[in-house]
Amino acid sequence: GCYDDAKPFERPKYGVLDVMNDHRGVFCARDYGDSYMTLKNARLRCTFSPVDSGGIRGDRLAVLDQYAHVLMEFSDDELREVCRVATAKEGSPDRIGDSTKLDGFNYKEAQIHGELDLAKHVKRLPPPPRHPPG
Repeated sequence: GCYDDAKPFERPKYGVLDVMNDHRGVFCARDYGDSYMTLKNARLRCTFSPVDSGGIRGDRLAVLDQYAHVLMEFSDDELREVCRVATAKEGSPDRIGDSTKLDGFNYKEAQIHGELDLAKHVKRLPPPPRHPPG
């Protein structure tokens, strides 16, 4: 494939998209661990899928400004929660969603293309709940 001869840093990095803006992370992706980070300056270099991208067709992938076909795969409950969070006033507690409302194990995936440098691209790296600060 197109990444056969690529250096590791050139390959896509896979992550879960926190569409619910849940400060606890995305619960249905906990099998991958309970640590997460919030990225900055990366969204324009991402592709997105409505489920884990392993084995899906390329026409199910989206970019930031061409995302409607991915939204079509969200359940009604997921769409309601995303809309509630997205339309809440800045600073309101309603800006925090509940990732347990994602259907089953259907987390939304992001594939980050290009460089991912912790010093330049990480906005927030909270400690996992099992390792509280202090």
